[in-house]
Amino acid sequence: ATPVALGGSPKPPDEADNSSSDQTEDGSNDSNQQVPAKTAMEKKVINDAKAYIKGLAKLHDRNAEWAEKAVSEAASLDAIEALELNVIDYVVNTPEELVAAIEDITVTVNNQQVTLSLSPANFEQRIPDWRAEMLAVITNPNVAYILMLIGIYGLLLEFYNPGIGLPGVLGGICLLLAMYSLQMMPVNYAGLALLLLGIALMIAEAFNPSFGVLGLGGVVAFVLGSIFLMDSDLPSFQIAIPLILGVAIFSAALIIITLGMLMKVRNRRVTTGLETYPGKTVIVSEDFINGKGRVQLDGALWHALGNTDLKHGDKVTIESIKGLTLTVSPSAKK
Repeated sequence: ATPVALGGSPKPPDEADNSSSDQTEDGSNDSNQQVPAKTAMEKKVINDAKAYIKGLAKLHDRNAEWAEKAVSEAASLDAIEALELNVIDYVVNTPEELVAAIEDITVTVNNQQVTLSLSPANFEQRIPDWRAEMLAVITNPNVAYILMLIGIYGLLLEFYNPGIGLPGVLGGICLLLAMYSLQMMPVNYAGLALLLLGIALMIAEAFNPSFGVLGLGGVVAFVLGSIFLMDSDLPSFQIAIPLILGVAIFSAALIIITLGMLMKVRNRRVTTGLETYPGKTVIVSEDFINGKGRVQLDGALWHALGNTDLKHGDKVTIESIKGLTLTVSPSAKK
């Protein structure tokens, strides 16, 4: 009954050891060792809980002294001890035994005496419906983590390839489901920021190659953000390390493949544009006068500079291009 934070971390080992080994001056263990309360707010919460549970115990003729210890000392009992100390009323093994034990007893409800008459009792088993089962699945930290990554990558794919539709729709749905799941968990926003920064750096590496600097930094930030994402020491709130490593390796492999494809494109010979003109063979359309004339290139007439002895019909090779003027020289091909 000691107040604790939801998803709070356990007591540090040194405090636990000290609280269990403190002794009085005569060498005996102090049985009234209190639960440590570091701040005024913690003391206020514990004292309020002590008063409340003590009042409830007196109202129902229970052991008020032990109820107070349950708050102040975090005391606990097994079922038999609880029955002997008047903390509970009965020990039963099945719902049927409970109904038989409390039949015809009198209890206080809203300050009125009520006699229980439960026989014959009908027991109804409530099975979680599809909605509850679905929520149980998506609120798993690992599932929420995967949904978030699918959502981010799906939206990015849609932005860079507009018109496909499916990545954007699927990414939006997954991202909203991930946001719903994460808002029910103790998320560390620094970890979330590192995670998003890592993804941004890996994307930047794919579109602006930096010889792996951005990509490597993105993978490191991604892994650290994934580890720090959940702000809790409870195992049930942790993301599986193999899952984090698997996604990180996949992202790194994707970066390496993208860099390889970009290097191939960069080293490939230019096939379109003005850069492809030098070296082409064209035909003189009119005699050159004072080193100037016209040539025919891809069905269009271009101004050209070259030797004055070039005549109509001669084949020439393009040496360079500046603006809309070509520099040509007599071609070796006849």
